[in-house]
Amino acid sequence: VRTNGEFGPEHHPAQHLTLIAHAIGAYAFLVVIGAMIPVHIPLGWRQRRNRVSGSTVASICLILAVTGLALYYVGTDFARSWASLAHWTIGLAAFPVLIFHALRGRR
Repeated sequence: VRTNGEFGPEHHPAQHLTLIAHAIGAYAFLVVIGAMIPVHIPLGWRQRRNRVSGSTVASICLILAVTGLALYYVGTDFARSWASLAHWTIGLAAFPVLIFHALRGRR
């Protein structure tokens, strides 16, 4: 979101704090996902439950982690714009997939 400033379009004043909150939430989510790797994932795999939705959630988390790192560490504008687009679109699609996986597992 851009705002009109004295010298043209500027970043929104809350953008920096929003990015910090997003990063903190992402790191917390990665810790939770990491805690699920030794127990939750092997248990579900052995029981043959939700393999497709679980694999999809795990793949999405991996892609989001990689594209998130690319936003910080890829140097070219072209690659960064593609990483940003991928991160946004996959991130928006991830929430319904995660909810579907969780609700399906409760049945």
